[in-house]
Amino acid sequence: MMSDQTRKRGVFVAIGVVVAVIAVMAILVFGGLLTVSHASQKTTETTPASSSVQAKSVTLPNYYMENMVFQRNKPIAVQGSTTPKASITVAMKDSDDKHTAEATTTADAKGNFSISLKTLPAQLKPYTLSIASKGHQLFTIRKTYVGDVFVAAGQSNMELNYDQYYGYEAARQENMQGVFTTDDLPDTISDSYVFFLVASHVKSNYDENDGEFPLLSYNESGWLAADDDNAQYLSYLAQFFAEHLRENNPDVPIGIIQTAWGGSPIKQHMVGGEIYGTHIAPLRGYNVGGVLWYQGENEAGIPSDVASYSANFVTLINQYREIFQDADLPFLYVQLARYDENVDTAGVRQAQLDALQAVGSQKNVAMTVSIDADKGTSELIHPLGKDILAYRMAQQWQAMQNKTDVPASPMPKRAVQTDEDGSTVEISFTGSTGEGLHAMSPIYSTRATATHTADDTDKPLQGFEVAGPDGVFKAASASITDDDTVLVTAKDVRDIRQVRYLWRSNPTSSVLLYNGLDLPASPFSLGISES
Repeated sequence: MMSDQTRKRGVFVAIGVVVAVIAVMAILVFGGLLTVSHASQKTTETTPASSSVQAKSVTLPNYYMENMVFQRNKPIAVQGSTTPKASITVAMKDSDDKHTAEATTTADAKGNFSISLKTLPAQLKPYTLSIASKGHQLFTIRKTYVGDVFVAAGQSNMELNYDQYYGYEAARQENMQGVFTTDDLPDTISDSYVFFLVASHVKSNYDENDGEFPLLSYNESGWLAADDDNAQYLSYLAQFFAEHLRENNPDVPIGIIQTAWGGSPIKQHMVGGEIYGTHIAPLRGYNVGGVLWYQGENEAGIPSDVASYSANFVTLINQYREIFQDADLPFLYVQLARYDENVDTAGVRQAQLDALQAVGSQKNVAMTVSIDADKGTSELIHPLGKDILAYRMAQQWQAMQNKTDVPASPMPKRAVQTDEDGSTVEISFTGSTGEGLHAMSPIYSTRATATHTADDTDKPLQGFEVAGPDGVFKAASASITDDDTVLVTAKDVRDIRQVRYLWRSNPTSSVLLYNGLDLPASPFSLGISES
């Protein structure tokens, strides 16, 4: 029979075992070696530590540099390559840690990774971007910004800058031709919160997988601030566009990715074209706030290219929206300015108008009419007036952001005969673009400014022509009705079948049609519709 002393000893041993088990479990739990889950709690899945490794290094696209700008109101996308299956942590924070974002992912079997951080507010204070792997720091950019980012694409009238086009005697002779002097050139901006990334003219040996963006030498160490020293190298149109945005939102930095290339046809900017391959494809996955486009002079001299321009342009708009992963990405473009030398500038203008109408059901596409903006320098393929175009484009983009009506020039909708013999037609305009129609005289001189491009006049409209069944166009008179339509008539033309407006490469009419926003009507050619 067990003695009382033995019985007590057994109880003490049992208690000791229980205490020991509880202690061991506590060590396992709090030491992280044993996970305890509860059905009533929501758990977040994480990659087991054993399935990821510490990265030895990381490689990012070469445009991830000092002063880079990330698009506000969109996730901050970071992509690159590292050790296969490595754990990658990306973080952004400002100097006082007031605004921070961080996320972790695991690279795939090839070492590629893509990660999105939450949106961070736009501000003039820079953020630090850092990349680490399991606590080991791999990469740091001390100064990055969150603001608005734009791609400035097209050909020479978008690329146009002081250094390249006016910075030495031969360039001045070619691009001024005695029409104006350097005193007439606009002053460049000086803003240390506008940053440019400028592509060099490289088209070959591109591998879409290496992420390399061809940089000009002065961009190799970082995005270039558009200050007194640097603005001479940067697109006039893009920097003036940025200037207007900064005037309205002074706490928002601007980034410009300049991919424009003088003398380039539209097909080179499309999928399969070399410029697309080197200048646009490397930007896949990088969020931007819009595209600025000025191109078409190349096609104006080749009839077959004019015929295909509208379709190609619509395709290009959709391709750019696909690569930047935004079906409603703002796309702002300039309709060709006056210029004598090209055979069919008028045809390209019509193609650009047709493209706008073709994508009219889509959001955030806008055309800037430039027919009145050259300040009297239409003899030149690179006219003055980029400040005027930039102001109009900035107004359009800001309206898109504010979800208000986008400023637009009068766009023709249809023309119908109004009398029995068909000698008079009435032109109506799309939506609100025809509201407040009136006549104005463009200021074709350097007196014109971004906000004052034309003067009111009581003189009759000019630039209208009509054609009957024989297809021969003759000058016509035009008047504005109280219903914001335009009546066009020609006494010697019966049964009008077509009407057109400013249908010349370099129209010289001095009284043009404007709407209530003081924006000039687009040149056009229009067939007569059944009433």
